[in-house]
Amino acid sequence: MNVNGMSRGFGGKQKPMRDTVIIEENGYLGMFPRLLNINDTQHFSFQTDEKFDVTLEEEKSRKRTKKELLQELTSRGISLPQGKNMEMIKEKCQNSGIPLEIVEQKTVEVWNMKPKGLLQVCWERGLIDESRTYKVDELREILSNCTDFQQEETQRCKQ
Repeated sequence: MNVNGMSRGFGGKQKPMRDTVIIEENGYLGMFPRLLNINDTQHFSFQTDEKFDVTLEEEKSRKRTKKELLQELTSRGISLPQGKNMEMIKEKCQNSGIPLEIVEQKTVEVWNMKPKGLLQVCWERGLIDESRTYKVDELREILSNCTDFQQEETQRCKQ
């Protein structure tokens, strides 16, 4: 278990870490609201049974490119004269009922089995105040002061 290999957020190129058991409050848990209690196992990746196993979808509107508009006009059999500029293409599209913008559905990464980030791990332990923002270095410092992370570092130094 090494905080230096952890990202602020979940997923990404973080190396998976082994689970840990919260054996006591002092050195493991903080004073803020938390999910974990003594004798709970903290997983460092989201589990299939956790409420975080969701796929987020967001809609985003964007302007269509010149190429997309030309393809749409062509597919409808509408021709344009040589030297077509964007204004002429937009006007033809509007006259033909072709929208100049499209709304795309974007699927955001699923959390299931993705490594948890520093923010999530600290939050689960009640080590951070939800009302403020933390920098990566602050989160690393907070988590590295936990007993299980310190013991892991000591174990590696002995090997």
